[in-house]
Amino acid sequence: MTSPAVPLTAGPLQLADGRRVWFRPIRPDDTRRLREFHRRLSMHTQRLRFFTPMRELSQSMAEGFCNVDFQRRVAIVVTYPGETTIRGVGRYEMDDGGRSAEVAFVLQDDLQGLGIGPALLSLLAMHARVAGAEQFTAVVLPENSAMLGVFQNCEFPATVTHSDGTTYVRLDISAPQEPRPLVAFGAK
Repeated sequence: MTSPAVPLTAGPLQLADGRRVWFRPIRPDDTRRLREFHRRLSMHTQRLRFFTPMRELSQSMAEGFCNVDFQRRVAIVVTYPGETTIRGVGRYEMDDGGRSAEVAFVLQDDLQGLGIGPALLSLLAMHARVAGAEQFTAVVLPENSAMLGVFQNCEFPATVTHSDGTTYVRLDISAPQEPRPLVAFGAK
């Protein structure tokens, strides 16, 4: 694993309900924990993340998700302080030009809607900006209102398009902005 463009260090987040979660960089030894995390997700959450219910994350897929270079491919896991059990994952992968990155994240069902998604998005964007990215893209199912809400209420200017039953989001992460609603165009 090469050195990150920007160091990603572990850190806490206080949730509105009083619980704390911890963010840390993913590690190659997280493969088993990532597979266990995936099994705990509801079929609905699996479908929203992977566009199909995927009961099992294969060993090779988990290894690929856990072995990142922290330059072009970055991933952060969410745990409870003092635990190793994965409760969520946020990641991005740069395109070939290095100016855009696809972002995605998923949280265990009972932690959704508590502010972790926006915190992951901000942390990933901060890292990606320093690495040279100017925008995030995301592919989202239209019924994934929670994820679309994260994008709608984030600090980055956002646009959304719809095509063939899929929603495409583009976030300008070149500099943080005040939250603003998504601007919809190009609906097909």
